Order: sequence, then structure tokens, then C-alpha cells
Amino acid sequence: QVTLLEMAGRFIGLAIEHAQMRSARRGTTPMTDSDRALSVLNNALLGLNATLDTDLIMSDLVEQASDLTRGQVCAYLEYLPQSDELVIREVAQNKDHPYPEALGQKFPVGDGRRRAAIEGQVQSLEDLTPDHARGDSIGTLLEHYHVRAMLVMPVIHKETVTRRDKVLGLLTVYAPDQHGLFSPAETMNLMALGHVAASALNNARTYAQLRELDKLKDEFILTASHEFRTPMSAIQGFSWLIQRRYETMSPDQAKHWAGEIMRATEQLKDMMDTLTESWRTKSVQVPELAEVDIATTVQLAMEISSGLLAAENHNVKSEIPADLWVLSEQDRLRHVISNLLVNAAKYSNAGSQITVTAAVKTTTELLAMPRERGVIIDESGEDEPITNVVAGAPGPWVVVSVHDQGMGITAVNQKRLFAKFVRLELTTHVRGTGLGLYICRRYIEAMGGEIWVESAPGQGSTFSFCLRQTNRPAQ
Repeated sequence: QVTLLEMAGRFIGLAIEHAQMRSARRGTTPMTDSDRALSVLNNALLGLNATLDTDLIMSDLVEQASDLTRGQVCAYLEYLPQSDELVIREVAQNKDHPYPEALGQKFPVGDGRRRAAIEGQVQSLEDLTPDHARGDSIGTLLEHYHVRAMLVMPVIHKETVTRRDKVLGLLTVYAPDQHGLFSPAETMNLMALGHVAASALNNARTYAQLRELDKLKDEFILTASHEFRTPMSAIQGFSWLIQRRYETMSPDQAKHWAGEIMRATEQLKDMMDTLTESWRTKSVQVPELAEVDIATTVQLAMEISSGLLAAENHNVKSEIPADLWVLSEQDRLRHVISNLLVNAAKYSNAGSQITVTAAVKTTTELLAMPRERGVIIDESGEDEPITNVVAGAPGPWVVVSVHDQGMGITAVNQKRLFAKFVRLELTTHVRGTGLGLYICRRYIEAMGGEIWVESAPGQGSTFSFCLRQTNRPAQ
């Protein structure tokens, strides 16, 4: 890491300079504050980067900060960008007045000095009164230690590729019953400590992400091999029947078995398309959009998914009005509907009802509907904003919905459904790659529409998408 190397260079230079000075004095002079600070920073450079355990790093960080400030109470507050909150992760506690209850407590960033700190500004607060200790969990910490002065230091990591500053959390130092405690030298030393900690925390998080990705890769290979086995077994089985009974089978039997092979082949092709599309980083490129009949496409999707639907004895009902057309690309639209049908079958009890409906909506009506579209997660694991396609385009729209009677999905889980490799923890008994809904979203958005979910635990789920309505093509 560039920041780590820069800090290491400065520390090594200072260490050499101080070693030379102390050698010249032959050890007759007591250790100065500068010597002590350098010793702590050197220990931090070695200790914080000697582990990839984030808990150990945070614990070491607050202990080193306490050493730099002559034993003051220090805490590390991790920033949670998704909820815009801070959580108390570690506290270098005063042994005479421990306060373990503080750990894990959350509080909003809000406005004012906390917001300024999250935006990268060092905050020094003095002459604090008891009024500052009211309102949230950080206030109880201030009140417990009778804090009268406080230094808030952003722990900032500079991203290697984008060179953007990313605030990981806040290093806070509390001084009881003192004013103007924090000198410029202490502030600079804590800032240097924060840079070292940021690099160490980022390395630990990167390592944890790599381990998780490696685990996902192993699970993905196992699951994908299982998923591919189903259509391949069908192709093998019906091909074997045709080969063994070629001379005695009737034309109807041959047509039926060939149809089963064709459906299994289409299912296999969908899986290959899903895998291929999931590894592309650019937007989906679709052929020129054309008029597509919804009822016909739904029927094709039901036929291709019939094997799984029949195996679980699901009752699938299509309630699609006749002569309803959308601007789309039929193969990808059929892929989306097939995937939604398979999902409904997997996460519903055997023998339950699955219904496919379609309705025409204006833009105003569509925007008024409850639509949980989730979040997009980019390659770095950060959330990206979702473009609202409907709001900027005229209608009318055709809304296609797949309703099931499954277990339902919590509001929290709904927000991650359409991201890559997402599988709900409560449904791990159901095999899947975690790519299906992600690909559905990419396909629908590439065709100028949106996809969303409406669900509640125990009440089933409805997955819907909208595409621009069009007229039947001219004969």
C-alpha cells in the first residue's frame, strides 16, 4: 500500500535520526515526549500490520492511542455507510472505571461535528458540559468518564485505484476534567497512528473479502455442477430411450421425447447464458428490440420450466390477456420469466399455486406502486444508485408478475435480492448459484424496464417487471 510505504519511510527516517541523537547523548538524557511518541508509532507500525484480524487491529489501535495521550480513554467508532451510523467497536478503558456496556452501541452520524469528522475533518472539542452527554449512546460514554475535552480523528484509507479518501471510522480520545489537553504534536501523532491503522484495517478487510470470495467460488462450483446435472440427465435419459426404442417407438413418442430433449437443451442454454453474463462487467448488450407477445412468451417459459414445476406438483396458472405486446427481445424475456417461475417453485411448498399475470399501467400508476428494487453492489462491494427508468419515460407499461405462496421475504433481505451471488440465509437448503435474479435485473434494465419484488414473511412473494407496451407488428 502506498500510504503504508510512505508512513514507513517517515518512521524509519525519524527512528534513525533519533537513534543517532540518543547515541550521541550516550543514554544520559531521559526519554522525551518525542522519543516516547516515536516508540509508540514504531510499535504501531509493526503491531497493527502484523495481523489480519480486524478485532485485534482495533484493540491495538485504541491501546496505542491511549499510550500516545498518556493513558486517556480512547475509542474506535466504525462507520456504517449503509445506515449512516457509528458503532463503538473498541474502548481502551480506564481500569478504575470500566464501561464494557459501551461496546456495540450504535448512534446516527447526524449533522454538525460528527458529519464533519466523517467527511475527513479532525474535530477538537473543549469545555464540554453535561449537556453534550445527552441524546445517544456516545453521550453515555462521555458522561461515564466525565469528559470535558475530546479529539475526534478520522481513520482514512486512500483507495489505490481511485485515490479517493474513504473514512473507515473515527478514533476518539476523551479527557476528563481537563481543557485544551490536545497539543498539535499529539494531534499529529494520532493522525499518523490513524493512517497506519487505516492501512491495516483495509488489508484485513481485503483479506476477509478474498476468503469469502474463495468460499463463494467453491460453493458456486458445487452448486453449478448440481444445477447442470438436471438438464443433462434429461438429455441423456431421453436420448437413451430414443436409441433403444428407435425401431418400435411411435411418432407421438418420438415427438414427445424429442420435445423433452429440446426443453432440457433450452434450460442448459439458459444456465450457460447466466454464467457468461454474470462475469461481464459492462452493461448487457441486447439486439434491437422488437414486438414480443407476452402470452406466447409466458407459455414458452412454462414449457421449458415444466420439468421442475411438475416434479414439485405445482399448479401453474397463466392469466395473461390476449394480444398484449411489449418492446423486448424474446429469448431474454423468456429467460427472465423462466427464472422467476423456477424461483417460485423452489421457494414454495410442493403442490402450491403459482400465478402469472399481466396488466397495463401508466407511468403515474406504476410510480405509485410499492416497488422494492433493492440495491446494486459494484465490484468493490459498494452500493451504487439505481437508475429510475420509469420516471423518465412515457407509458404505457406492461407489468408482468409471478405470484407464489412461498415463505416470503423480509424487508431487509429484499434489498439484496437482485445483487450478484445473493442467497438468503434462511433458504440455504435450496440449491442455487445466486445469479438468477441478478441476471433478470440486468436483462430487464437492458430492455428499458425495471424489476422489483413485493413480499412479506409467511405471505408469499410477487416478482414483477415492466416493459414498454407496443402494438402488434404489422403483417
